[in-house]
Amino acid sequence: MVTVGLNPSLHEFPTSVPFRRFPLATGNREPRRYLDAMSDYFCTDPYGSWFNGFQPLLNGLDASYYKGAASIALHTDICSPVATNPTWGKLGKDDRAALEADGIPLWHKLLEELRPQIVAISVAKVHLKSIKFKSEKNWKNIHTFERRPDGAPRAPYKICARWHNVGGERSLFVFGAAAQKPFGLLADSQKQEAGKLLRKEYCRTARMR
Repeated sequence: MVTVGLNPSLHEFPTSVPFRRFPLATGNREPRRYLDAMSDYFCTDPYGSWFNGFQPLLNGLDASYYKGAASIALHTDICSPVATNPTWGKLGKDDRAALEADGIPLWHKLLEELRPQIVAISVAKVHLKSIKFKSEKNWKNIHTFERRPDGAPRAPYKICARWHNVGGERSLFVFGAAAQKPFGLLADSQKQEAGKLLRKEYCRTARMR
């Protein structure tokens, strides 16, 4: 299980304590130590206010960034692994293009190594064109939320999915538009409902192959 954003937040590296979220990497450049620092991210001081946007959806899929779930999720960034100041949306077009030139191919190589069963993406829809893995058919609407949890009408919000071939394996890619945070236009209860629906879709369509 993999989640996808655009690029890391500058909040990952606070000015006063740059290695606060990655203490094992402080003053140490050994590859093994660096890998350990990345692996311990959700055990140390994660940027929870942002990653909690994905968490209810993951829970509906019996997954989590944290220990104890049936499936542990990893987070990736499709545009660049580099945090930027200003944020991605405020960067100039040339700066974004320069970062994407290296970042997008690197993301594809990472997923080819991981070969995840499910990939959850919550970014602006325009970034879906950056996905170069061979796809099966078009995006399929899994569910449309037309009401809020209290029953009040809302602007329709679609959860879509499409199968891709990643590293010789089939991966179900799931998309929902972002709004400051992943799936930010949905309430937590709706995110969890979406996760359960996606789990059913994955099990149903995986058996058909």
